[in-house]
Amino acid sequence: MHDPLKLLLIDDDAIDRKMFKKYLKAFPEDGFSILEFETGEAGLEYCSRQKPDCMLLDYSLPDLNGLEFLSQLENTSFPILMLTGQGDETIAVEAMKLGVQDYLVKDNITPTYLMSAINNAIKISKSEKQRKHAEEALILANDRLENRVKERTSRLEETNKKLVAAKELAESANSAKSIFLSKMSHELRTPIHAILGFTQLLQMDTKNPLADYQQENMESVYSAGNHLLDLINEVLDLSKIETGNFQLSIDRVDIIPIVDNVISISQSLANEKGISLKYEEIPRESCFVEIDAMRFKQAVLNLISNAIKYNKPTGSVLISFKRQEIGRLRIGVQDTGYGISEDKQDKIFQPFERLGEETGTIEGAGIGLTISKQFIEAMGGTIGFESVYQEGSLFYIDVPVSE
Repeated sequence: MHDPLKLLLIDDDAIDRKMFKKYLKAFPEDGFSILEFETGEAGLEYCSRQKPDCMLLDYSLPDLNGLEFLSQLENTSFPILMLTGQGDETIAVEAMKLGVQDYLVKDNITPTYLMSAINNAIKISKSEKQRKHAEEALILANDRLENRVKERTSRLEETNKKLVAAKELAESANSAKSIFLSKMSHELRTPIHAILGFTQLLQMDTKNPLADYQQENMESVYSAGNHLLDLINEVLDLSKIETGNFQLSIDRVDIIPIVDNVISISQSLANEKGISLKYEEIPRESCFVEIDAMRFKQAVLNLISNAIKYNKPTGSVLISFKRQEIGRLRIGVQDTGYGISEDKQDKIFQPFERLGEETGTIEGAGIGLTISKQFIEAMGGTIGFESVYQEGSLFYIDVPVSE
């Protein structure tokens, strides 16, 4: 059992009030508790203290008309039905603007019509309340969301500012490092050239020839000096790339002679390591591409020398030329070395990264691949690799063909 609905009946005509109560009692299952008032002021005073579930309001009251009553009513959150002795569309429109759900002409009211109008008004009122609650909840949720977005945006902006500051600091430090390395590389090359020059003079001195053991020592000095010079040149190249001071000289060039020359240069290193170095298939026609010949040669030499140095004993290095889609040519360098484990493959082109060979016997600074990648990409090509751990690697250079 639920509590009966409080229905407020405001009408100065006692006969009409008695009739409406009789109509309502014809539907006992709806359970209304009826409160009666004869004046508008009495009804307003009651509404200031309590809120009814529904109101039947006569338009013609001795102290106020229905529109005046509605304009003074502070709370219109409950359904209101206006009663009138005659239909007036203008009054009906104004009443509904002030919160009335329905406008009933007394002569047309029947028990069923009255109960239906009351129930419909209550349903509409409940639906309107639910809609308002939903709107308020949505507005509240939007406000909370906007506040969260503002907070996160503020935090993101602050984080971005810190990142920008950190980036600028890193770029400044990196630029300073590159300038320092560039200057130091230039300064170091002069004494290295002097050391190499004097070493050769000592080796070539026929008036005061060196003893055999001294010749061997000079050869070690000369070899170490050349290696140091190569490292200095690589650091200088990297510094020029990072500071944007390197330039390419692009020409239409046949790369077959270039690769042939690199293989010839690398053959002595391959023989020393016991590595077989050969073509997969000797190209029979020219392959013209738009490149900087010197930088391209440097990149190919780096790939082939790495394939020899990091190979297994008695291994092999296979050079291949393959046409790719959309007018590109791939120069592949396949080795039978130890391969690169998956956890290290993302570091392969990072500068000074030697993948655990820092303390090994293989010479190098770990910047050759970094420089090669920068050079090839600056020529409009790409450099990449495929590797299977313990089985070997394929490093390749893709360049656009010049038709």
